[in-house]
Amino acid sequence: MSNKNFSKLIKAAAEKTNLSFEAIAKCKGFSGEYLRKAAHGERIPKDEIIIRMAGALGIDKNTLVAAAFSDKFPEAQRHFERIKNKKALPVYGHIVAGDPTMAIQESQAEYRVLSEQWDEHRYVLIVSGDSMHPEVKDGDMVLVENTPGGLDPKRCHMKICAVLLNGESTLKRVFIDKKRGQLTIQLKPDNPLMPAYTAKEEDEFQIQGIVLEIIKRRL
Repeated sequence: MSNKNFSKLIKAAAEKTNLSFEAIAKCKGFSGEYLRKAAHGERIPKDEIIIRMAGALGIDKNTLVAAAFSDKFPEAQRHFERIKNKKALPVYGHIVAGDPTMAIQESQAEYRVLSEQWDEHRYVLIVSGDSMHPEVKDGDMVLVENTPGGLDPKRCHMKICAVLLNGESTLKRVFIDKKRGQLTIQLKPDNPLMPAYTAKEEDEFQIQGIVLEIIKRRL
């Protein structure tokens, strides 16, 4: 059985390591000959071996599994075409869903997302704490969008946002209220055990981004 999508992925990833097939395979408990045959389109392994190969080669396991069956099942081919060209977004460390913590300024890593999720004004944050439980949990990665020049608070009403408050960052749901010309901004946790906070005039306050979706959850 041969599959060009699968063998091309295996071969390209193996070449990037500058290691022999034997050296790559050894760490995951399968033979170098098995990997060589996969790279040359001579064999499609069982699912369990495909996942181990993905780990050994640093390939996303879902991409490799979809590639393995893309010539046999139309749905697998469509899935492979959708995920093969993932694009990288910066990951800006942890943001606290709880008491504010010092804002993290530098990108810590990259996270690859589907092309339709990518935008130059988007980034990824890792959540710590449980003030946004149950919708957002400790360890979740959230996709955040900002716009040049900052965000209009009115656009953020009732949405989960990354907020900079007096030089410290936190993740909260933003509520906007305007009475008698006075704009009030309240930051509320989803967790009913956590207190809300109303922004004061003297606060240095900025909405850094709107959370669009949870893109990865630690199981």
